[in-house]
Amino acid sequence: MNEAGLNFLWDIKSHWYHAVRRIPGIRWILEQENRNLRDLIVKYDVKPALILDIGTGAGSSLDVFPPDVPAVAVDRSPGMLKQAGKRRAGLLPVTADAQFLPFKSGCTDFCACIGVTEYLSSADMLFREVYRVLSPGGWFLYTSARPSFFNQLRMCLGHRMNLMPDRAWAKSSEKHGFYLLGRRMSWLQHQWLLKKLQ
Repeated sequence: MNEAGLNFLWDIKSHWYHAVRRIPGIRWILEQENRNLRDLIVKYDVKPALILDIGTGAGSSLDVFPPDVPAVAVDRSPGMLKQAGKRRAGLLPVTADAQFLPFKSGCTDFCACIGVTEYLSSADMLFREVYRVLSPGGWFLYTSARPSFFNQLRMCLGHRMNLMPDRAWAKSSEKHGFYLLGRRMSWLQHQWLLKKLQ
């Protein structure tokens, strides 16, 4: 399926996305992931001035962050961005691709990319772009879907996914100038907190 078709599907999904995420088993998985993300933020005393949330979707990942911190939501789906705007007051929506961010270099001290990396064709392109837009010493919080039975099942259900082992994520992040502060693991995903080298 081409990119326009994928964007159209995500726009359609935006109308029922939150309802699916409230199904008890799915909600439990997402709550575990959010707890892990919050733990990393607290443990490493991450206090961003601005949140650049890449692949915001319908905005559920924004619940991890304090509501008083300004946030920019980046997603390829206008429908998803519309839903995210209903979830967080003052959210600035930007329709863009995670691998080609339309922002100046060094424009933020914090980027997040939660529940997105498995849908990207290249980890290298994501790390290169995040490194570019982060200021020196900035943080990058992201998740990666690990190769597992359930994630393989998601692929059988039609999700186009890029499942990479942890060592490949770690190697790619190091190659692009990040060092690992901390990592957590949940049932479906790993949660990573990186820091941009000076």
